[in-house]
Amino acid sequence: MIELGGKKVVRVYAKHEPYGPGEKRAIVSQMMELGAPTIRCVEWRGELYALEGSHRLMAAHILELTPVLEVLEADRLSGEDERFWDRLKERLPHYAWEVSSLSLARSSC
Repeated sequence: MIELGGKKVVRVYAKHEPYGPGEKRAIVSQMMELGAPTIRCVEWRGELYALEGSHRLMAAHILELTPVLEVLEADRLSGEDERFWDRLKERLPHYAWEVSSLSLARSSC
């Protein structure tokens, strides 16, 4: 969680960049009908890493919909894992939502 402009914000890192513009339009169009998605994530150092739904995260952000985030406990977190997440963080697209608007569900893997 970070603070921006006096508001607490959670950043969600997607697994990868969304694919081409045609696919982006299709996902956005579907989400306009279906509403906000539910995305499974793992929390590490106060930030969330999506285990799925890179396209749905992008579409929710474009449409200003707030996803439901199902936060799973990491099943392991060693020094090697931490280095992996640090490297990934530099390369992954990310989206941010104000904490007060989010629905966070915590569960075990």
